[in-house]
Amino acid sequence: MTDQSYRISWIAFVLAVTSVVLTPAIVFFTDDGYPGWDQLSAQLDLIFGGAAIAFLFLLVSFVSGMFAWRRRRVALLWVVPSGTVVLIALAILLASLVGRIWQPDWL
Repeated sequence: MTDQSYRISWIAFVLAVTSVVLTPAIVFFTDDGYPGWDQLSAQLDLIFGGAAIAFLFLLVSFVSGMFAWRRRRVALLWVVPSGTVVLIALAILLASLVGRIWQPDWL
């Protein structure tokens, strides 16, 4: 079970990095070369879709890496960074959702 979670964690981390690298490349290659707003919705879909896919792969890598780190300490090389990215993204999401409702005096 630990070996499978180690492989899943490693593969998911590689796929997350690949999706981060491929997102700007896909946006560049699908651009028609003319400036304007006509492709904005398609490009935003690609950018946010690529970010969502990378976030999901990082989440899978983090969770499966937590199962694998006891037997294989090398999994901590990508579990800690991916967990940090996932926690920061969740904190930003939570702050953006709660910030609209609650306006504290000390801000």
